[in-house]
Amino acid sequence: MLHPRGMNQRSTEEDLRRRRERRLFRLARAAVYLTLLYSTGLHLIWGLEPTVRSTYFNHAPNPRYEARFPDFGRTHDAPLETFRDQGFKLGGFATDQAEYVLMAEGAASPITPYRQRFLVPAVVGATARVAGISAARAFAIVNVACVLAAAFVFEAFLRRAYGFDRVLRFIVGLLFVTMVCVTRTLSFAMLEPASLLAMAGVAWAVVHDRRAAFLVLSSVGVATKEVLVVSGLLWMAHHAQLARPRRLLADLFTAAAPLLALLAVRAALGSDLTRVGGVDVDDGDPSRWIARLASLRGIGALAGSTFLAFGFLWIGLAATRTNATLARHATLVPVVLLAAYALSQQTTRVLGILFPIVIPGFLLLLAPMLRDDPARAGAPAGESDG
Repeated sequence: MLHPRGMNQRSTEEDLRRRRERRLFRLARAAVYLTLLYSTGLHLIWGLEPTVRSTYFNHAPNPRYEARFPDFGRTHDAPLETFRDQGFKLGGFATDQAEYVLMAEGAASPITPYRQRFLVPAVVGATARVAGISAARAFAIVNVACVLAAAFVFEAFLRRAYGFDRVLRFIVGLLFVTMVCVTRTLSFAMLEPASLLAMAGVAWAVVHDRRAAFLVLSSVGVATKEVLVVSGLLWMAHHAQLARPRRLLADLFTAAAPLLALLAVRAALGSDLTRVGGVDVDDGDPSRWIARLASLRGIGALAGSTFLAFGFLWIGLAATRTNATLARHATLVPVVLLAAYALSQQTTRVLGILFPIVIPGFLLLLAPMLRDDPARAGAPAGESDG
């Protein structure tokens, strides 16, 4: 019979072993995420072998950028070099990247909506000054940090919302860091990585019922990308109860916070309150909203860009039939789809904000298939399922 002291010692040793395993697994996940971020994105702009060649994009010259970037809009055959000042021009997001780099260097953008997207360029500018590096390199570093942090916040959301174990959370993290919204923007002066971190934080605050955290994260989030205004709908979908009118009023106020924050920032900066991307929502002319739906080619382009946002992971929305949490959260999907179609020319990147809904849905469908079948346990080699 074990002495109580011996039992306590064994229990303590077991707890220490489990804590070590959890820490090691957390480090292993971070290492895998960083490896995938390099192999799917960062390799475009950083490598030790000068074997990959590319060209700068060919874009109509713009007087606003020619003083800072004298070869803006010209095509150059050049080696792909490590984080050069001009490296951001290797992306296809010509105007976006030029604006964000100028903002990171201290210039104020005169263009809506870039003007109110000041938060990430400010952080990048501070990083560049402290580290003594170019804004282009600082953008890549900040983007990697945002995606890595978002992956772990996303995992915390999954644990609370769906009860996923650490293996399922790891699989979801792998799908997150390799989705096109990440890999297409990670290496360049773009804001999507920061907006994904904001959305992960918002989703975490929603399922943990952290109202104060939600108010802060959603309000700050709209200073990354204005699509974060939809986060208020996520709060309402998860918490709203008509049977509790006092709580309902508080939830309505909470849900309105990101929109109010966006309008306040725009008003303070003198930006056009009704312009989203290249569309003025109160111009009374719906032609540009529906132009892409006026032809089979336009419909095909929208369908294709929608599919590419998550590929076959979209089938995860079928899990709304069996999971009440996912069903509530999925009410966001048609709203974001409509906003992307009507107000944005970048459907694939905008739809990436739906990752807390689409990716977990796919794992909810896949999880039962990952469990061992007791009837197959101990089956001879070659007879088990693949």
